[in-house]
Amino acid sequence: MERHLPELPLIDRVKIQAEVAVPIVKAMEQALGVEAAHDLVRDALRPEWQEHARRLAREHGGSTGALMAHSEDSSRGDPLTMEWLDVNDDYARLDVTDCDYARFFRELGEADIGHLLVCENDDWFVEGLGDVEFERHHTIMQGANHCDFCYRRVGTS
Repeated sequence: MERHLPELPLIDRVKIQAEVAVPIVKAMEQALGVEAAHDLVRDALRPEWQEHARRLAREHGGSTGALMAHSEDSSRGDPLTMEWLDVNDDYARLDVTDCDYARFFRELGEADIGHLLVCENDDWFVEGLGDVEFERHHTIMQGANHCDFCYRRVGTS
């Protein structure tokens, strides 16, 4: 699926989407149970984020370019404060120390849905790249004081 309103910062697109997505997810939780509803959302969104990653990789010369383009889109409009800790051709480690996405969903009282709709897309995006492993132990959305990101090219240590 092509991204709509790419001229808007992602944080603004997420807020617009949340007006519709949050009530739908909440209704699905009531009808199906939380786990089944969230699994259904994951099944619906995962292929979209994977294809988005593949498209960015084609447009930006591979997985490194795709990760940078995704990072730039996610932080356009300054919704994230990122601290790059270690970067080379095969490895990148960073912390997000402030996150407007988390602030927004926590103000709605919907951090779990925010994690599902925003944070988990990082996992799905990386799955679409195929040659990158992704590790994250905690997120601000889930109550941590920072999000820890580690990207590693498959086959490197």
